[in-house]
Amino acid sequence: MKTNSTLKLSESLQEKAKAEAEQIQLLQQKQLERLVENLNRTLTAELTTTQLAIREDVEKLSEITGRSAAGLKAQQQTMLDEMQTMLDEMQSQQDALMESLNRSNKAAVRSLRWSWLRATVPALAVLAVILSASWGLIEYQSQQVMSLVADIRQGRQTLERLPTGVEFTAAEGNQYLILQAEPETYKSESGAWVVKLSK
Repeated sequence: MKTNSTLKLSESLQEKAKAEAEQIQLLQQKQLERLVENLNRTLTAELTTTQLAIREDVEKLSEITGRSAAGLKAQQQTMLDEMQTMLDEMQSQQDALMESLNRSNKAAVRSLRWSWLRATVPALAVLAVILSASWGLIEYQSQQVMSLVADIRQGRQTLERLPTGVEFTAAEGNQYLILQAEPETYKSESGAWVVKLSK
């Protein structure tokens, strides 16, 4: 009788241990499922936040590039207008100098005609001074024009080197690039951000 009771007790304990092991396994399985769900929710939220941040950065970059392109074009137009104004002023000064030279020549001729001995040396000196001053002024203004032309050419070359669909502008002291299409943004191995403008 005692052996039967011991066997029954042993079987009962084994069944109870088995049931408890199954319950523990079920609890562990449910806990793992909850952890997986929480991890999926966390990763989804972080991915959404990252995508929104990247989209905002790309929009800001597009706005900056657009303003920069417009600013560069405005600066180029301003330089062209200033150069035209300088050319007009130079032409006016040159005309005035030529008129002065003509008057000086006429005066020198009159002086030579009536009192060539007295007026020859002073008239020639005045003429030499006027010619030297005229040549120096024309040379200086020519150098200024060449410098402005070189600056404008460099600005045009810079604009022409911009990729298709990219414009440069400036506004309120800031420079921007305008992109016609949404660019692809990458992070390089060095940690710098890279924007792919075209294929």
